[in-house]
Amino acid sequence: MKRTLFYICVCSLCLDVWAQNLWKPLPEFEGVWQRCLPQKQDGNVSLKHVKYFKVFTANQQFSVISMDDNDRAYVVVGGYYGATSDSTYQEIIQTGRVLEQNSTMKGKESVLKFHFNEDKTLMICSYTMPNGHTDTELWKRVTALPPK
Repeated sequence: MKRTLFYICVCSLCLDVWAQNLWKPLPEFEGVWQRCLPQKQDGNVSLKHVKYFKVFTANQQFSVISMDDNDRAYVVVGGYYGATSDSTYQEIIQTGRVLEQNSTMKGKESVLKFHFNEDKTLMICSYTMPNGHTDTELWKRVTALPPK
């Protein structure tokens, strides 16, 4: 029994070290981001903020949080992330409401393309939905929470 426990601890430590070396950290991601939808009106484009937030932490964890009309927050999805190149990063889903609806999402790995726009918004591209549709997301860093 002690030998088995020892092997499990060693394997866990090796896996943790391997995962940390696999991905580069993305300090420019760290913080809270709010989803935006571009709105075109009279030839001008503005950003409409929606109640959908993405939180990236320094220890390479992320959460996507949705707020309902009563300002109750729900963790839609959460897991780990890290850079795989200068323009791509990977998310691995570990938790969230999405798993209540589709348990096969646990452990799902998604490689996403990203870049920062001149207005400092974060563009995340090539997120493939389960139906095969490719999505592009626009996120703006939250510096202060909006008033109620």
